[in-house]
Amino acid sequence: QGPGAAVRLAGALRAAPAAERLAMAADHVAAVVRAHGGVRDRLVERCVAQLEAGCGLEALRRTSKLSARALQRRFARVVGLPPQSLAAVFRLRRLLAAVRETPAATWTAAAQDAGYFDHPQMAREFRRFMGCTPSQFAASEPGLAASLADLPG
Repeated sequence: QGPGAAVRLAGALRAAPAAERLAMAADHVAAVVRAHGGVRDRLVERCVAQLEAGCGLEALRRTSKLSARALQRRFARVVGLPPQSLAAVFRLRRLLAAVRETPAATWTAAAQDAGYFDHPQMAREFRRFMGCTPSQFAASEPGLAASLADLPG
């Protein structure tokens, strides 16, 4: 895979319609894990589970007992993304799930539930992954947020 794969993925994500981006990222991670030859890295698996549950990166580093760089290298080898990027994907998925579960909730409330520090952080990350603002996304296609929140785990 290597760093070139991440650059290609980033370009493909930027070019893809918003509705397809999370699925593309999930497919990439699954492909990297399969390409790893079935050799399991239990530490990385635990770290991925912690990130999915909303664990912060500093807590992840403490529990893994690895330096930030060593953890990044293991993630790159096994997952194909650095831990901070995977954490951002999980956070965005939690945001979309929160919007789906409580449609009347504000984006700010959903952002807090998903683990964002504040609304501007959520808006920046949303635009980075989805290519539009949350309001543009919600207005573009009714029910789109709900379908994205239902992506397989």
